[in-house]
Amino acid sequence: MTVNALDSGAQVRLADFEDATAPTWHNIVSGQLNLLDAIERRIDDTAPDGRRYRVGDSPATIVVRPRGWHLDEADLLIDGRPAVAALVDLGLYQFHCRRREHAAGLNAGRWDHLFSLIKNFAGHGRRYVLPDRAQVTMGQPFLRACTDLLVRTCQRRGAHAIGGMAAAVPSRDREANAAALAKVRLDKEREAGDGFDGSWVAHPGLVATCRAVFDGVLGGRPHQLDRRREDVAVTAADLLAVHRTPGYPTHEGVRSNVAVALRYLTAWLGGSGAVAVSGLMEDVATAEIARCQLWQWQHHCSRLTGGAYATGT
Repeated sequence: MTVNALDSGAQVRLADFEDATAPTWHNIVSGQLNLLDAIERRIDDTAPDGRRYRVGDSPATIVVRPRGWHLDEADLLIDGRPAVAALVDLGLYQFHCRRREHAAGLNAGRWDHLFSLIKNFAGHGRRYVLPDRAQVTMGQPFLRACTDLLVRTCQRRGAHAIGGMAAAVPSRDREANAAALAKVRLDKEREAGDGFDGSWVAHPGLVATCRAVFDGVLGGRPHQLDRRREDVAVTAADLLAVHRTPGYPTHEGVRSNVAVALRYLTAWLGGSGAVAVSGLMEDVATAEIARCQLWQWQHHCSRLTGGAYATGT
């Protein structure tokens, strides 16, 4: 997987020790060893069918995403207490592999944002009740306000604005694959047009589609920091206008959230942090938003009726 990611044609390979990793000691240590081997150009592998995997001459630049501050590393004790997981990930990589000062930017993570919104406004009633996840697209007003503000903030401060995750997993079915790539292309066209400097993909098979979109807009430039987006005027009310999102929680939405949460957590407990579910690559953020929505609907919707819901008092 590391070889495929480095040779995918992407400019950056994000080594994700957070949402896309089940943090077993084996995964953490073997992940660090993979990075060291990749940096020193000695990473290779031979598949059971005899195929050889070896990093090419122009691999992607590696950027490491450590675990969050709230997580401990129970397998490494300092003065008898678990170490801070983020410092373990960063420290190991910096000690063995560092080649540059830093890389900084902001990523528009939809599930993370929605999870935080529900958690922070849990007691504010139905005004903040979201419909099915599938209906909460980045085109909704409160999410567009968030991404517009993110781009303007990044451009003002000289940081890169990174678009959201393209989570589709390429399909062997030609029609299904074409539909998935068309959807990805539309989403990336929106991001590039809004001023984002790049995007994030879950599968190497999406790199060509995303690069074509951004290369077409950037035209050889490394970023869009010169755009400024002075047209953006976002207020706190705009960011919290969840009630302007059309749609309702449905029975299908409940079933989908239960299914994806159970399937992901089962895989996570087995050591897999990135899992393909129903044609999408899912990570911890998916399980968080799925279970958080179920809690929200249970507390603020007295009953689900077909395609709609009725609220309690």
